[in-house]
Amino acid sequence: MRVTAWPVGKKHPDMGIGLNIPTRERGKYFDRSWEKVYIDLDGEVEEFKIRAGFWHTCNEIADNPSKALRKWFLGHGQPIPWPYGKAPAFELEPLGGGHFKLRYI
Repeated sequence: MRVTAWPVGKKHPDMGIGLNIPTRERGKYFDRSWEKVYIDLDGEVEEFKIRAGFWHTCNEIADNPSKALRKWFLGHGQPIPWPYGKAPAFELEPLGGGHFKLRYI
């Protein structure tokens, strides 16, 4: 599924990063019983919490405490913050059982 980067808070070089999951894909690839998901970032599997708002109005997965998404973005030369209106897009491949793999498109 195609996902886009999501800024956490005000845009600045130290801002947090998240992934915006399209609403139509959320019910298709995510289970309401999951409290966390696991995302493979170039061979490193990281755990991310599913917040309560994910199923209501905030269909984003926020970065984990180790800032794994931020490190992955920077490691691929992604500018933070990105230009207004040009959020980078990625492929989030469902692997089953709450496991996913993130790739640049």
